[in-house]
Amino acid sequence: MSEFKMFHAPLVIKTELLIEILQQKQAEGTFGTVENFLRERVSASTNAYEYTGYLNNIFDILSYYRANMDMLNTQKFNSLLYSSQKVYTKMKNEVPTYYSETSIVNNSQFATGCMIRGRVERSLLGRGTNIDEGAEVFDSLIFPSNVIKPSATVRCAILDKNVVVDEGVRIEGTPEKPLVVEKGTHVTEDIIGG
Repeated sequence: MSEFKMFHAPLVIKTELLIEILQQKQAEGTFGTVENFLRERVSASTNAYEYTGYLNNIFDILSYYRANMDMLNTQKFNSLLYSSQKVYTKMKNEVPTYYSETSIVNNSQFATGCMIRGRVERSLLGRGTNIDEGAEVFDSLIFPSNVIKPSATVRCAILDKNVVVDEGVRIEGTPEKPLVVEKGTHVTEDIIGG
């Protein structure tokens, strides 16, 4: 028995090689798990390294929501973005986010170019998003170029790009079932889920 052990950690393999291994096992009529098939193929050319930073498996809307919300935890954020393995993103030099005297902000992150006049708590906002005076955003992921108009409320939601939420409209999901609003949607009526 080999001393090599799998710890249900993420595995990185070239797609073509994985397909080749699976087709070979299918042709042989061999049943088993991908993990076992890969263990058989471990060779001298196999490399391993330990990653001790933040890691999350995203496989559905809820796991996507939770992984993003984890970035509000300073330790997890720094572990992912400021470790020895750099994360490179597309640069967009824009003006900084503007916070008016009417804004209330707690435990949130903002990309550049936002205009914040309302209340934002425990949320992540993409570039160029406007939160108007009297609007409230809680526990949400707001993608770029969204407009949340006065007295609107967004709670436990994921708003894709270019969404406009009309004045007084409520969008409310739950932490277990965040609501998703599609790109380019103009929300004129309440959306309550959960």
